[in-house]
Amino acid sequence: MLLGRIRERVPRGHYAGCVVIIASTLAFTATAPAQQGHMVHYRGIGSHSCASFLATVSGNKPGQTTGISREGPHEAYFGEDYVYLQSISGYLTAINEGSDESHQITVDIAGVDLWLRNWCQARPADPLGWAAAAFVQAMHAR
Repeated sequence: MLLGRIRERVPRGHYAGCVVIIASTLAFTATAPAQQGHMVHYRGIGSHSCASFLATVSGNKPGQTTGISREGPHEAYFGEDYVYLQSISGYLTAINEGSDESHQITVDIAGVDLWLRNWCQARPADPLGWAAAAFVQAMHAR
């Protein structure tokens, strides 16, 4: 279960950096065919089915999450929906890091979330990593 206890020991101003690190750690284990002809091995959330993603985010508006709750000064609990969207955000940030200026993905998280929901509705058994890769290809084709 993704809902878990995560200890946070960073100054308040560095929280966004921790989210990126957490997302990168959780980010994308499924093997997926890449368009270039080689196989991509997804890890973590990328290996979850689209159906799992849809079940988790279905009660939310696109881009909305249940967020974070705190137990104490160094403890935080993240909802599954939050972890999914932050992991996707980390994946897209990594893609942007390796892309030139003309291929930057600038769609906000609500747009990304809605696009993934639509893709996953048609392919519930496919891994979420395939959906994220399809999103990147669609955005780069624009």
